[in-house]
Amino acid sequence: MIKPWRTGERRVLLDRKPWFKVGEETVELPSGEVVQDFGFIDMLDFAVIVPITGSGETILVDPNYGCGAMHAFIAHGARRVREPESGDLEEQELLVVPIAEAIARLQAGEISHLASAAAVGLAAIALDGSR
Repeated sequence: MIKPWRTGERRVLLDRKPWFKVGEETVELPSGEVVQDFGFIDMLDFAVIVPITGSGETILVDPNYGCGAMHAFIAHGARRVREPESGDLEEQELLVVPIAEAIARLQAGEISHLASAAAVGLAAIALDGSR
């Protein structure tokens, strides 16, 4: 089980209420290591809605606020060549599951990371279209 980080002192460097806040904080990792000046960005939660009319149509709106662009790919024939390395201080859990289970987890609301959820959803659409 992944142990949580403990947050200590927090310093706000930029506050643009109500949109976002940027700053640094002191964190203690599960190992006991203390990291000074660890950056953070707090942003508002948001909802994305796909409206469907009575006649089965939807409404598409170009977004007006974002935080970077996502580039999603499907990598067929992927295989483990070494142990994963996150490249940062955060502990990660790696799950290898059949794509059908990943889609089922997405449908059950078990994938909460927005980019991961979007990537699995897009992969489901692309893979369904290729069958």
